Amino acid sequence: MLAQMFPTRARYTGLGLAYSLSNAVFSGCAGLIITELIKRTKNVDIPATTWR
Repeated sequence: MLAQMFPTRARYTGLGLAYSLSNAVFSGCAGLIITELIKRTKNVDIPATTWR
């Protein structure tokens, strides 16, 4: 459905940019979030724990 949001001539560029930007924002912040969680909890195993 995301592909239909873009005109045919710009479809690959639109999808590529949407994927790359969302990947950079969410994956790029993961390291910062995990580092902050380790600092606050003093638990180096925090990335491997399951949250309930």
